[in-house]
Amino acid sequence: MAFHRIDVPGCMRGANGNARSHACGHQRAAGRAGHGHAGRHRACIKEPQVEQATVTPVVIAPATAEPTITEPSATAPNRTPTAQNREITVDVPGDSALSSPEQTNSTVYSAFDFLRDYLTNRTYPTIVEGKPWTNSTVNFQQYPLELEGVTYWDFFSEHENWDSPSYLWQDDGGNWRPYEQTVIQNTTAYILLERQGPGAMDKLWFTQDAVWMLTTEQSKKDVGPIANMDEFVEWGNLEKLGNLRFDVDGRIVYDGLVRDWLSGKAWRLTPELTRILTWRHREFGSSGSILPVLYQKSLRVALYGGSKKPKWFLATGVRFPAHVAVKPYTGTAADLPPDEMTRLARNVSQPENYLNTLDNVRAFDLIVQPKSASALQFNGAGTVAALQFQIAKKDDPRQLWLRVKYGGQVAVNLPLIAFFGDQKEMVAHRSAPLGIVDSGDAFLFYSNLPLPFQNGMTIELTTNSSTPVAVSVRLVASRESAKTQLWVDYREPRKLAMYGENYRVQLKGDGKLVGLVLQT
Repeated sequence: MAFHRIDVPGCMRGANGNARSHACGHQRAAGRAGHGHAGRHRACIKEPQVEQATVTPVVIAPATAEPTITEPSATAPNRTPTAQNREITVDVPGDSALSSPEQTNSTVYSAFDFLRDYLTNRTYPTIVEGKPWTNSTVNFQQYPLELEGVTYWDFFSEHENWDSPSYLWQDDGGNWRPYEQTVIQNTTAYILLERQGPGAMDKLWFTQDAVWMLTTEQSKKDVGPIANMDEFVEWGNLEKLGNLRFDVDGRIVYDGLVRDWLSGKAWRLTPELTRILTWRHREFGSSGSILPVLYQKSLRVALYGGSKKPKWFLATGVRFPAHVAVKPYTGTAADLPPDEMTRLARNVSQPENYLNTLDNVRAFDLIVQPKSASALQFNGAGTVAALQFQIAKKDDPRQLWLRVKYGGQVAVNLPLIAFFGDQKEMVAHRSAPLGIVDSGDAFLFYSNLPLPFQNGMTIELTTNSSTPVAVSVRLVASRESAKTQLWVDYREPRKLAMYGENYRVQLKGDGKLVGLVLQT
């Protein structure tokens, strides 16, 4: 086993019929032995057998003198790795210690507080207490039935009443209620949600009509005349819903076209912010937004003035404890800081470059030998803010296995490619926290998920290959720390039967779910 050891010493400040497989990332409270899964499930890629090997550590610690060896450049994808056992001393600035934002009863939360983590790749919770809520087209008649494997997602048909007993929503007390309608400006208004505060609505989306609905005479009749096919493909007949009205704390703060809201126009978003905070029917089969609407006392959302009622819709949010103070949505430019958000937007639109925006980037090489693990060892307490592996295509990254340990506990144990993407195939993709980028003759695997550790951490790579595999590593580590750890529960594929047992993911202990990938 070849080690690269990274010391992050000094004081720290704590912070608060389909085959399916899944990788579930979650943060759990540190120091709780026996809680959570350690990801020991084997999958299609066999875990390499590792023999005991002599360890010569590479130390990355605060320097008392200039480093004796300069770290190699990380720009060349096919550089020749240096020898495994070498000593490097790299200074870790002493003033870089950070902690998650402190929350007090006097804190007043703004809409940007609920977007900051998304734009900065942070996972610290802004609100640690709250009760989530959902308003959507759930078929209540199917919901209580004991039919395993059945989806309860449905839609309002053209001829079904808005107050149909088949579609209900659940209030904060757990009671199921029918949807209601009223009259606004002498037209029928459909009330999507009515919630008590304090709270925040963090998502709203619709699917109205789609191209696949034009396959039968009856469905064509239900869709109705299409004035512009390009607009239909882009928005899915969304304009037929008319106006969207937001009533926050008893005051109308937005009353305009539903399309203006979901295009970002109502929020005065730049094109770059529009791309990462909203989406359109052409792209995903729905039109939606993750722009948060905060309310202190109450929130009411309605649609009116259109020629159709909503078919599919979903709104989600959270109800906060009574003592929480928020800055209610006003419908003005003061609701969000566009300049700061635009500056941060590239962390989402170009996530593979997030590491380059951080200080103290380190680059070095690993040679993963057959039957021997190559490892990065972190001592003390700190956080790996971003991590990248670059591997030549000729070395076949599918043969690599990734393991992360906190002390003696294995928290991540799965094929390398399964952590970053598909569990069997090399599929290039980009998302804010994880991704795989095809860079020509190499693959870049990037993770922007923070990896906090309190008493050391080890990241190991092993291989099933009969020949060594060269891995170029870049990372950013600091003395910043949180009282959490990233754990992954990884399961092998399993065949599900129609109306058979549901696929369940159960996580033990205290923590926060930060991601879930289901493959079908």
